[in-house]
Amino acid sequence: MKTLSIALLLLALPLVPYQPLRAQAPAALTARDRIEINQLAARYAFALDTRANDGMAFAELFAPDGEFVGVRGSAKGRDQLAELARSGIITAKKPDVGVSHFGMNHVVEPAAGGAVGKEYLVMVDIAEGGKPGGDFSSIGGHYEDAYVKTATGWRFKRRQFIPMKSVAPLPQSAAVASVTRPPAASAPVTAAGEDRPATITGPS
Repeated sequence: MKTLSIALLLLALPLVPYQPLRAQAPAALTARDRIEINQLAARYAFALDTRANDGMAFAELFAPDGEFVGVRGSAKGRDQLAELARSGIITAKKPDVGVSHFGMNHVVEPAAGGAVGKEYLVMVDIAEGGKPGGDFSSIGGHYEDAYVKTATGWRFKRRQFIPMKSVAPLPQSAAVASVTRPPAASAPVTAAGEDRPATITGPS
């Protein structure tokens, strides 16, 4: 009798249609979020070129457990990040005039836990060796990022530098104390219409 009563009770319960669990959509980014993330990427280039505060200016752009992955080595946590910044993130040589890295075409999208983004990198050797003007470096590529909002604002959770396929592998920072890019060979005089190396010239 007891079993029959339970069965009748179950039959009387309303049937609820099965609804599969849906992944929660990432929170939309506000205009302020996007500005702060763009500023984060801009400060990155300055910190990279100047190596200010003994590398800590670079390290503090990352979350405490943030990670950088690059062609000269990887680092996680601010102590390792500062050490990598001191030795050079992309190249070991510090720019003569403190300007070399130019980030552009920065795209940011919301993602679970924060945001993700991509940014092109162009490097220019400006006034190297006292020469006027400058030359586009043979090094370039793009970054792939994950950002996280911390108590002190947006920071890199992870940033990876992906070089162009035409760029030769660079020495690891742990293997060499200093790496300098060999000077570009003088461009031969060519007939009009032939390719010439891209060069930035100073004012005439």
